[in-house]
Amino acid sequence: MRLLQREVGRVRLRGLSLAGLAVLVACQGPTQKLSENRDIHAEAVALTEGLPPRHACRTDRDCRVGQAEAACVLGSCFGLLSADSRPTRQVLAERLQSADNAVRAAAAPLLLHAMATMESPAVHQGAIAGLGALLLAQPEAPGQCGAVCLALRAESASLDEHQAAAARIALGLAGDDTATAALREDLTTGTELLRAEAARALAPALLRPAHEATAAALTAALRDPSPLVAEAAVHALAAARKEPAVREGLTELQTRQPHLAYAIAQLLRAP
Repeated sequence: MRLLQREVGRVRLRGLSLAGLAVLVACQGPTQKLSENRDIHAEAVALTEGLPPRHACRTDRDCRVGQAEAACVLGSCFGLLSADSRPTRQVLAERLQSADNAVRAAAAPLLLHAMATMESPAVHQGAIAGLGALLLAQPEAPGQCGAVCLALRAESASLDEHQAAAARIALGLAGDDTATAALREDLTTGTELLRAEAARALAPALLRPAHEATAAALTAALRDPSPLVAEAAVHALAAARKEPAVREGLTELQTRQPHLAYAIAQLLRAP
């Protein structure tokens, strides 16, 4: 039985009611059919929920519905909300991000609904990955925060530290400055993986006028003992590469970490 075939009457997601989801869907226009031969809702379900267990597979192509492909794992077709591994969710999030507008519009209420009604950490991680993909595909206008953005902001305050961190990263990658300060903290106190992801998620913040604190934090991360984090900081600093302090940090790292020398040289020579 599909994840979303449940009674939804009184459920709310920290102030975001399911009535609000109906408004979201209405505003995004028809999502059921794009053509006579294409079921947009079914494509969205494949990416978010996967396919029924009776639908066996050997490869992802066996999980294809229209133009969407669920992920074939151990003979079953999984979606963002049913996958229990991070790499699988990342692949599905990328597919959702590259899907056409109609499929993304149909997927949004499914992901929001799951986040509002389900308590499983794996479901929340999948919903966060999917909602982050939607924001990357269609960023909110500056100063605005719609249903998807609001849901991620609410999740970033979750008591579950893994869910909160994932939501902060999704917001940062989408350019939402409400997560910037927390991501700078993640960059210095998080695990190795979280520090690297925080570095990448801080890159969009360098495109804003008041980015001095973020540039300083990423420049400091060039001296992180983890090569993974240092490399993530190098790529994140691309937008600030002409700033003297950043160039100095990159030049010093180029000498200290020869395996990054070529990437840094390319970055410093870029116009």
